[in-house]
Order: sequence, then C-alpha cells, then structure tokens
Amino acid sequence: MLQALLSLASAIWPHRPLRKKLQTDQWFLLMSMYVAEIFDKTSRTDLKFKIDETQFVAFLRNDADQQTRKIVGEELAKRLFDVSTHPASDLKARVIECRKWIIALAIEHGRIKIALVTDADWSFIPDYPRHACVKGLGDYLEQLLAIEFTEFYDDATSTDAAIARLKARNIRLNFELSVANAGRSFLGDIDSKTDWLRPFMNSIMAVHEARMRANLNLPPVCEKSYDSLLREYEAFERALLAGEPNPIIRLHRGEA
Repeated sequence: MLQALLSLASAIWPHRPLRKKLQTDQWFLLMSMYVAEIFDKTSRTDLKFKIDETQFVAFLRNDADQQTRKIVGEELAKRLFDVSTHPASDLKARVIECRKWIIALAIEHGRIKIALVTDADWSFIPDYPRHACVKGLGDYLEQLLAIEFTEFYDDATSTDAAIARLKARNIRLNFELSVANAGRSFLGDIDSKTDWLRPFMNSIMAVHEARMRANLNLPPVCEKSYDSLLREYEAFERALLAGEPNPIIRLHRGEA
C-alpha cells in the first residue's frame, strides 16, 4: 500500500532514507499510510484511522490522471517531511509545524468559502456554529470575482468558468485541510471538547467577510470593526504558533 507514496517521495528526496524513516518514525508511518489509502483504497479493516471521504478523495481514486495524482502526492509528501524534519522527541515543534500547515490552508480556504456561501446556506451545515460576524457573500459572488479573485477571473474567462475554478479550488483546499487535520490528530493536538479548528476558521472568515464587505460598500454584519476582528484573529494565530495546548482557553482568559 505504501509503494505509490514511496515512489513519489523517492523522486523528490532521492537521498533520504525513506524506508528507515517509515520503520522508526511512528507519525510519519501513520501519515504515509493515511495518504496511501487516500490514493488507493484497500479492503483492510485494521487501519487505525478513518479517511474523510471528501469529493476530492473520490476524484483522486476514480477520475484523476497520473499527472494530477503525482502533483498532489508530491505536495502531501513534502508536507509530511516538513513536519517530520523535527525529531519525534520534540512533539511541540511538530505540533507547531503542523499548525503552520493548517493556518496557511485555512486562510485561503476561509477566503474562498466566505465568498461562496450565502446566509441561507448555513442552515445546511450541521454542527458548525458560525461567528456572530459571519453571514456569507455568495449573493455577491460575481462582483467579488472581478475585485477579489482576479487569479480565477479575467477578461478572457467567462463568469461560469471562473466560478467553476473557484469551487474546484475550494474542494481541493477542503481535502488538504482534512489531511492536515489528520496529521494534528496523530500528534494528539485535538481536544474533543474545546477544539480550536472550527473557531479558528470562523475567525478567519469573519476577517475576510469584513474586508470584502467594505470593498463592496456593503454594511457590516456586526458592530465589530475590521481592525477589531483582525486583532482577534492575530491573537488566535499567536496562541497557535506558541504551541499552546489549548488556545481556546488561553483566548477566553485574554492571555494571547
């Protein structure tokens, strides 16, 4: 099951002792198995994890060409090495590295997600309490394409094609976040009662929405200013990058 990942990784890091790393680094082994299972589902029932069956996972398994699979595999392999460059004995360093991965993905994902969802859409997202300053800007997507998402839209691109690109990127980011989230789970960086990922995503989306609303000359969703929301987000990010075991509790205490 690991052969595909080994082949991909060996092409990028030909001088690294991959097999030895798989034998000696439990986190790297678990994540390698996780990624391998994403690409080629097996009938094994002894795996100690559950693959998040996202839309992109189905695409990789059933419809993606070899070049696409190679590009995605190389990116994931690089991320695994970024985290496992820190020794297994330095758990805090690995947790922070994995959080950096998640933060980068969450910033981009939040920017796109807030542009795609509408106020009505939230009723169809179960168990996801939203930020008081988040509503969604999906009703203004066409205007946003020209001023916010120029990398997806230009004069030579139809509106429908630009929206399709934006949605495809959103699906890809959701997939990558699910993999990174598995990485932090295997590092023990998840608290089932006060986990930080959804509140962090909410904070990011509140900042993005406040900025986009100002650019569209729309009224704000709540009384908090963009600067206030940005300060809240920055405090959250600082707590995460400090390796705080439970950043939610720290933020509630006003310690960040």
